Amino acid sequence: MLSIKRLIDLARLEVGSYKEVAKILDTSNVRVTHWRNGRNEPTPFEIFKMAEIARLEPIDAFLEVMADMDKENEKYWCARRESNPRPSASESVSIVKYICNIVLIILNNHHRNHLFALAKIQQVHHLR
Repeated sequence: MLSIKRLIDLARLEVGSYKEVAKILDTSNVRVTHWRNGRNEPTPFEIFKMAEIARLEPIDAFLEVMADMDKENEKYWCARRESNPRPSASESVSIVKYICNIVLIILNNHHRNHLFALAKIQQVHHLR
């Protein structure tokens, strides 16, 4: 489940800082910090906007955040989310992280092969 804290953190990762998230939302950094610490809650518009900043599907992110924030009606929000056939916002983030890890592994192996080839070339030149 996607919490408001996690959504804010994902938005920050996309733009670089909480201050930049606040600027895009046309609000104060203090207000964003209050949302993150659970002192206040963002409006539905601000949740949607943060989802867009974080490159998540806004409706899915909204439903997940509401399920986390509105414990009294959590079943309602979860049922609404389950009726949506797309992957959830948090599932999408997990899928992206998984794909990024695979790409990094491939790049590391590719890089290692180049380093090995370079070492072999240097070794051959030193033997001459």
